Amino acid sequence: MDQHIFHRSWMYDRKYPGKRKLKAAFVDGVCDFVAYAMAQDTFQLEGGIRCSCVKCTCRLIRSPKDVLNHLKDLGFMENYYVWIYHDEQEPTNNTESDVNMHASSSEARMECENFGVMEDMVGDALGVNLSYNEGGEEETIPNEKALKFFKMMQEVNKPLFEGSSDSKLSMSVRLLAAASDWSVAEEGSECYTDIMRDATPVKDNLPLSFYEAQKLVEK
Repeated sequence: MDQHIFHRSWMYDRKYPGKRKLKAAFVDGVCDFVAYAMAQDTFQLEGGIRCSCVKCTCRLIRSPKDVLNHLKDLGFMENYYVWIYHDEQEPTNNTESDVNMHASSSEARMECENFGVMEDMVGDALGVNLSYNEGGEEETIPNEKALKFFKMMQEVNKPLFEGSSDSKLSMSVRLLAAASDWSVAEEGSECYTDIMRDATPVKDNLPLSFYEAQKLVEK
């Protein structure tokens, strides 16, 4: 257990002393946590992720985007080193547990590691507010909405081709992130999209345009 706590010390080391900026290790760890939670059966059964922030304390079910924002803004609930509310068992072999955790979340990792970039670029690229409403009522995702969400996620998370670690969604996220980070005009991003589609036989799974990538990520 002590080794498990050591490997997850990032959970309670969120910011630099006296600064507002989040530590990179914390942001990466939160992305890993969300990816891990999305890879579990409970994610589909409950229609979302039990938010483990200090405010929700795993009592409330939220979307991956909201969980990410809550954890970044508020931090993890106390002593949640073992993610028992997210299908993780008390470790008997810490090394094996860590390996299994990373293996099970690897397919979802690509999208989640870009959520932080998406949040920063939204104002410029999408005009969409990804932050949660602190004054809003607490609620879970309705079942019908959850089913629609899962169907959409299954479709856009299919690998571009066999063995690929990228999906249509992850490629869209990376395209929008690059456009924001490098202040690329929409016309330039359209050019990148055309180049990608011209250079690969896997055309059906790539975004048709920069606009389509925007709409896909907005969902």
